[in-house]
Amino acid sequence: MGNLCSNAKNNHSSDPWDESVGDGWPRNEQQLQEEYRRYFKRKDALDGDDKKFDREDMGFGAKGKKKTKAETHCGYMIATISELARAKQINVKNDETEDRLRILDVGCGSGEITVDVAEMFPEAQVVGLDVSAAMLESAKVYAERRGVKNLEFVKGSVFDLEALKEQGKFNVAYTHQVVAHLPDPVSGLKEMVEVVRTGGAICLREGDLRSGRFWPDGEYDELQECFRTIIKVHEGNGGTTDAGRKLKSWLKEAGIIDKEILTSTNVTSYDSPEGRREYGGHWPGRCTQGLFADRAMDMGVSSETLEKWAMAWKDWIEDEDAAFAMMHGEVIARVT
Repeated sequence: MGNLCSNAKNNHSSDPWDESVGDGWPRNEQQLQEEYRRYFKRKDALDGDDKKFDREDMGFGAKGKKKTKAETHCGYMIATISELARAKQINVKNDETEDRLRILDVGCGSGEITVDVAEMFPEAQVVGLDVSAAMLESAKVYAERRGVKNLEFVKGSVFDLEALKEQGKFNVAYTHQVVAHLPDPVSGLKEMVEVVRTGGAICLREGDLRSGRFWPDGEYDELQECFRTIIKVHEGNGGTTDAGRKLKSWLKEAGIIDKEILTSTNVTSYDSPEGRREYGGHWPGRCTQGLFADRAMDMGVSSETLEKWAMAWKDWIEDEDAAFAMMHGEVIARVT
């Protein structure tokens, strides 16, 4: 897997159900399946009983509007940003500071979450950082289309944030599904700690690939096989397959005090037509051409098997009863 962090013990465990990861994570395959059964049983109850139907649970906000991507995937951090925003407004009124709330999205990609956050906090200055110039161009177009102006997109790496720090430290720095791809997560997190002001927050959310399961159980064994290959390819690229459960230990290595780290876990499920398209829509193509297909064939997967996987993805996307669920780790850390 490569050098994932300075403590090799924390890099990789031959046991995916490591007993040392702390509360909230399933300890074995049976517990994981029980967790998912409870989740989908509750969802089915909500679907079938109008009196129990909770629009918050089903992806709608309190006013009945469809949740944004930031609310859906990064809702855990919104209250913390709101708290810091209120404190900033009080300080401005008291003339204690002149600058705006500054928020950094590390690995912003196409900018959907970045734009959502900027729209939610119009008084803030939001910066989206990514190594891909093509992604940043897409993000700029998306922001213009949404009419959100209190943000900028910057090309750069999490491993070199000095230029951003010179412009002023941030009140919040966050990532979403980025740390798992870093060859050295701890070094990247140390850089994030350096650009956050004292009293500010670092917010991280990462999945645990080994917990990913397709639903209904047993009906999509081909996709489960494909997903095991996805995990192997991710490992071969130097990524971490169970980053969600390692965030706290990585942050401690990066210099954050234990008592300043708040952890949580949740299940993310793609069980709507839109959700299945969002998660699975690109995989039929990836299974037949491109880097994933090439790496899979290098590992001994036949072209016929890849074609079967591509068809299985298409079937899963169109199956109204199908879902994919994965455990995620979420962390909010205060910088002291």
